[in-house]
Amino acid sequence: MYDKDEIKQNITIEQMIDIVEALGASTPIVRSEILMIENICHNLPGESRGHKLYYYDNTKLFRCYTDCGEYFDVFELVIKTRKIQENEDWEMFKAIIWVADFLGIAPKLKEFDDMDADAFQFLKEIKALENKISKFSQKREQELKIFDDIILNNMSLIPAGSWLREGITIDTMKKYGIKYYLSEDKIVIPHRDINGNLIGIRGRTMVKEESEMFGKYMPLKIGDTMYNHPLSFALYGLYENQDNIRKAKKVFIFEGEKSVLLYDSYFGSSSNIAVACCGSSISSFQIDLLYSLGVEEAIIAFDKEFEELNSKEHKRNIKALMKLKDKFMNRMKVSFLYDSKNDMLELKDSPIDKGKNTFLTLFKNRVII
Repeated sequence: MYDKDEIKQNITIEQMIDIVEALGASTPIVRSEILMIENICHNLPGESRGHKLYYYDNTKLFRCYTDCGEYFDVFELVIKTRKIQENEDWEMFKAIIWVADFLGIAPKLKEFDDMDADAFQFLKEIKALENKISKFSQKREQELKIFDDIILNNMSLIPAGSWLREGITIDTMKKYGIKYYLSEDKIVIPHRDINGNLIGIRGRTMVKEESEMFGKYMPLKIGDTMYNHPLSFALYGLYENQDNIRKAKKVFIFEGEKSVLLYDSYFGSSSNIAVACCGSSISSFQIDLLYSLGVEEAIIAFDKEFEELNSKEHKRNIKALMKLKDKFMNRMKVSFLYDSKNDMLELKDSPIDKGKNTFLTLFKNRVII
């Protein structure tokens, strides 16, 4: 059987980020030992207008500061999301099995001789459910909604001036279908699966007040349609750059879409081997995608998360990257672009934000695991 409390108490911040992303949330905002998450406890993925679902690592509890207005644990969150997204009424034992299976935790079983018929039947049901859950990633891939590209025809071709000033070229914006949604004052970023299907559209708001309240990037909503998708079940730029990645057998993994566009502008479309996971975590599904292309080295180029060496934030960042490396399970070599001397990047900078030369220096001195 599973020890519910033991599972809950041993969940790390990084694992909880993976869990809420698998349940449909975009990557949470991390504040010390607190996660700020979209309100998937009572909204469909992408429909929340803010991050008002908080997770407190010290208590291992969530608190919804809007409609729910209550505390609950990860198992209750799974139950809530299944009801909202699938209209399924899950019992607690199903939620426990889902979380345990997601984390790779095996049940603690009694010896066969000690089981009565009812207990044995219950274990058979658990095993059947585990088999169903083990195919979760494949099911989510199949469930990715495909949108009609025609919606992009209504967007302006006016290039984003701020991105031009940062070094992203017009040719790159055209390649990735970057447009502008004038009525919302947002840069439009189409997301595609590996086959080129439009699976989502993200908008980068240029309105300061909206950015401060809801974040810079949000799924675009046009009329009654929310163009959202589970970010952990795709990689931005993979469709456009998959042939280059296959040939090079290497890939740069950035957090944000803009870094992929900068890489394209600096090094050219024929050399672009960059993708973005759109967050600070890489899912098993995303690793599977890269492995299927024959990638032999994954170069993690995440944003800088500390200001001072040996600070609490610095140590937490190193620990998080090491846990991230473990996800690859030796399927490929992993290296990191890291400002180890704390003299090349500022807080929250992507390794490519300070220009081509800085990026190449960081690459030359990358940390290989």
